This record gives sequence, C-alpha cells and structure tokens, in this order.
Amino acid sequence: MATASPVRREALDRLRAAFRPDAADGERLTVQIVLTGGDEPAALWLDVRDGRLDVGEGTRAAPDLTFRLTCSDLHGVLEGTANPDLLFMEERLEVEGELSRALKLRKLFRAPA
Repeated sequence: MATASPVRREALDRLRAAFRPDAADGERLTVQIVLTGGDEPAALWLDVRDGRLDVGEGTRAAPDLTFRLTCSDLHGVLEGTANPDLLFMEERLEVEGELSRALKLRKLFRAPA
C-alpha cells in the first residue's frame, strides 16, 4: 500500500490523539471514512476494540458505519471548525449504518481544542 498523503496522515494522527481509551472499554466498532472530491478518492478506517484504536488507510469489509465527506470537511470536524451535525443536515456528510452508533462514536473522541 502507498504511503498516506500528508493530509490523510494528519487526519489519522488527529484521530489517534483524540481517542479516549477509557470511554471505549467494551466497545467494538469498525468505521469506514470515504473522502470524496479531490484528485484521488481516498478511504480511511477506524477499528475500535475494547479500549484500543487502530487506524489506517484503505477499506474494511463490512464496516459498522461508513461516513462520506470531503477531506476539507473531515479536517474541519477534526479541528473543531466544522460541526458534524450541520454537515449532515446540509448533506455534506453522509452516514451509512445505525445513526445511534454514529452518535455514540462522539464519546470515544475528545472534542478538538
């Protein structure tokens, strides 16, 4: 697999830094993030397993949740300059899977400073 672009690598680093292992104890969740737009489509994944977070670039089979958004919107969410609820209402963030699990995902990550 090719090395992650600097933009995607930064997103993965931010996700790792914001992860709250204490809030994820007993949780099992696979999330696919499909980044739309730009020159090359990209995908990131998150696996939460019993207080641990693994992240990477690429796809996962049968994720529990799939998010589709632009790279700039993802970075806005990670930086705290974009509200995921508003992005969803504006149809700039698509969610596949149980919405209740998507909302639960919030407790697993610290809010951006």
